[in-house]
Amino acid sequence: MPRRVKILFLAANPTDSTRLRLDEEVREIDHALQLSEHGGEFELIQHWAVRVSDLQGLILRHKPDVVHFSGHGSDSSEIILEDKTGKTHPVPYEALSNLFFIFKESISCVILNACYSENQANAIAEHINYVIGMSKAITDQSALTFSTAFYQAIGYWMDIRTSFDLACNQINLENLNEFEVPKLLVKDEPLPQPLTKRKKSSRKSTFHPAPSNHLRIDSGDTFLRNELGPIVRSYQNLPWYKSLSILMIDIDGLTIINNNYGITVGDKVLETVASIILSETESEHCGRCGEDTFYAILLGTDIEFAWKIAGRLKTIIRRYHWSRIAAKLYVSCSVGIAQLYGDEDVRDLIVRASIGLQEAKQSGPGKVVKGPENIPIKQSRELRDYYS
Repeated sequence: MPRRVKILFLAANPTDSTRLRLDEEVREIDHALQLSEHGGEFELIQHWAVRVSDLQGLILRHKPDVVHFSGHGSDSSEIILEDKTGKTHPVPYEALSNLFFIFKESISCVILNACYSENQANAIAEHINYVIGMSKAITDQSALTFSTAFYQAIGYWMDIRTSFDLACNQINLENLNEFEVPKLLVKDEPLPQPLTKRKKSSRKSTFHPAPSNHLRIDSGDTFLRNELGPIVRSYQNLPWYKSLSILMIDIDGLTIINNNYGITVGDKVLETVASIILSETESEHCGRCGEDTFYAILLGTDIEFAWKIAGRLKTIIRRYHWSRIAAKLYVSCSVGIAQLYGDEDVRDLIVRASIGLQEAKQSGPGKVVKGPENIPIKQSRELRDYYS
């Protein structure tokens, strides 16, 4: 089961510095996440009065996806932490950048909610995909407003750039006149990613690319017909076995996309959707099993959590900046899901998910439907034959 996204909130307000409303900021961030559509999928970890000697240990201990620093910054772009007596301790500029270089494989985003932190953010952005810093001094109220609006958007699966834009807009809406102070630095943005995007798993996947960088159809069919059954049976024999679910994902209207934009654009859509599926499901077993259909096997995942993953997946696909591939291009997907019951035949699991996918597509684009618990014989005969 995919873990919750970890946000490590680091706060420092030395005794010899101006008092900041850091406790109010973290309260508002937590409140915004909890009220958002997907707030339950985030874990907000707080540490206060942070010393420079704490930094490495906190990152090693929590393994965060996001590091958010809130506090003071110097006019030379140094982040201010505390020393052993609670007094001001500037963090060396290059040392902090090098720290994030070491953790670049696990951290997706760094937020420096502190005055004059843009130069430090630029240095960190050489290693981390998304970094936010402040170009000059920023008031307490604007800093708090930015954080609250940013995480509210993130909790609704908005991508990082859109969340940043909404946060700046909220500062402007409240007439605080500092909406141009926050700066977003991007190292590498192959996809407009939600904050929840993590580094790809190093585990072997059955999502095999063909030499042309397309996904082979035959590998997916072969896997579902011949290889999935033994894998499921071996998994069920493990003492910690709990549950298993499958997603069947179909790109809505791919034929129309091919006709209107050409095969090259259609292939790019397939590749992009495949990348999103790999990243967001973190499944060891996923692939393409039709011209426009994919599957993902979710080990240790029940139907309710599979529903959440499917909902997140279709939202990310829908909100992807498809106009970067072709003007006015819009892509959505339909998803059918099913959970394996007891000693159920794996073919029946696939059939139930496929029936859910059929019903999703009949309901209109961008729908997620749970497959039936019992297979209607009339609907299942053709699908049973296919996966035999």
